Amino acid sequence: MAKRHKKISFRSLAEADYAALPRLTGTADESAAVFWEAADPASPTAIRELLRSRQDVTVAEVKGRVVGLGALYEVEEGRQGYLGPVVVDPEYRGHGVGSMLVSRLLDVAFRGHRVREVRARIPGDNEDGVVMLSEMGFMPYSHEEHATPDGRSRVVVQMRINRRGHQDND
Repeated sequence: MAKRHKKISFRSLAEADYAALPRLTGTADESAAVFWEAADPASPTAIRELLRSRQDVTVAEVKGRVVGLGALYEVEEGRQGYLGPVVVDPEYRGHGVGSMLVSRLLDVAFRGHRVREVRARIPGDNEDGVVMLSEMGFMPYSHEEHATPDGRSRVVVQMRINRRGHQDND
């Protein structure tokens, strides 16, 4: 098991944080995979618009450096909400940052918004993301196909977790 960072803090996304977002994905292909729901995943403006449509946009920091980003969206108080996007700086992957960030957002969803279920839609080729969510108690329940900006087809796995599943994994 990889070493977990102990000095991680979480806070809301600030305007100055947008400059750090390209570092979190590293490559254009990864940006397209993470921000696949943006009108143009390579465009900082489109990513900004996507994140402005999200709720509870949260960054993870280590020693003042933004090392992760996650958000909720389409939250229906008392019913359900969605998780995404979630991304961690390549240098900090495998150290528990992503799972800590997701756990934090699940707490916000279940305790703050009192939802019964949180869903995630994740590209099927994001194996690390699918495995991480599965290890946290998310269960796949469906899949759908989406066209990528270049016209290719991408399978998106739909996963969900309920309050009990989250509590069992705390």
